[in-house]
Amino acid sequence: AIDAFVGVFFAGSGVSVAHGVHTLLNPTPVEHAFVGIGVLAASAAIDAYSLRVAYVALRENAEARNMSLAEFIHAGHDPTSVAVVAEDAAAVAGCGVAAAALFAAHVTGDAAYDAFGSIAVGGLLGLTATYLINSNRLLLLGRSLGDEKMRRVTDAIRSDPVVTEVYRAKSEELGPGSYRFVAEIEFSGAKVVERYLQSGEGAKRRQLHAMFRDAAKEMERVKVNSSGKDKDATGEYSDAYSDPKACASMDAALRLYGEEVVTAVGDEVDRMEKTIVGVEPTIHYVDLETN
Repeated sequence: AIDAFVGVFFAGSGVSVAHGVHTLLNPTPVEHAFVGIGVLAASAAIDAYSLRVAYVALRENAEARNMSLAEFIHAGHDPTSVAVVAEDAAAVAGCGVAAAALFAAHVTGDAAYDAFGSIAVGGLLGLTATYLINSNRLLLLGRSLGDEKMRRVTDAIRSDPVVTEVYRAKSEELGPGSYRFVAEIEFSGAKVVERYLQSGEGAKRRQLHAMFRDAAKEMERVKVNSSGKDKDATGEYSDAYSDPKACASMDAALRLYGEEVVTAVGDEVDRMEKTIVGVEPTIHYVDLETN
């Protein structure tokens, strides 16, 4: 929408300035001046009404955020409404300038006044377009949350017991009041495992203990049956590792533990995403990666 507004303003500016220069180089008497002034007055009245409606809406949006109108415009929370206000204000001012120039040209008989009025209107449109570009350049390039909000979010992440550090935290505005947050998080493996083992009132810990205990008993049984046989390089009886049943029990326990830890990390990421949104509700998309 902003691109369209800016494009229209620059196009209008170019046409108006070109017409003014052409009139200066090829002056012609002004005809039907009062008809033109009447049309400009009607146009100004319509644009003034539109300006009032847009201004009231903009002011209400600012009040809803407990911000002054100047702060709201500077923050760029509603660039489309600002563009509408700027367009209507430029239109009203342009109609006034054009009407004054047309009247002066009619009274004096000098078409140069009309030419200068056209050039002035073109300059006004160009200035309006430039203002819109400057005031919305961060939105066009990708606006971030701001240092203060980013600091609050990253501090909340770092304060979590399972987090060791946060790297490359970034944010980008996807639309008015909607942001995307991206960061790499280094988790404390010991803390993640500790929280996992404590989950379900210790049910996970009891389950794993039982599986490893049964697997260890099976390994011990094979070792006892292998007494008197040669040991391998680790000092253990090789039959304990070649017995399918003994290895199956231990491998099953290890697989379950590995799967559960990976799931636990995913659960911690989901929990951190909820924490981030809780700290800053304008963040609607969170992308966290483990470092």
